[in-house]
Amino acid sequence: MQRDAAIPQFAQYLPRRFPERRTVVDYCSDVRQFAAVCAKPWRDVTMHDIDDFVDRQRQSGLKPATINRRVAALKTFFDFLAEDSGELQWPNPVR
Repeated sequence: MQRDAAIPQFAQYLPRRFPERRTVVDYCSDVRQFAAVCAKPWRDVTMHDIDDFVDRQRQSGLKPATINRRVAALKTFFDFLAEDSGELQWPNPVR
């Protein structure tokens, strides 16, 4: 999936997983924030990229609950990418 198309498609996918919740808005925002600091193609993102993102979040003074939600958003996003690609063995860098 093309990098630019992934987040809008993720936004369409989320209401099926989290109906009637604010999760769609928060998760998409979280993934956009990650994308702003990691310009790699999605398939090339590693656990180290996720760790760097988390470290930046901590250094900026965010609360642990916010950081945990952002990590959950990324985990869900990369699960979505694997499912969408049909390659369920695609390693999720958040795991």
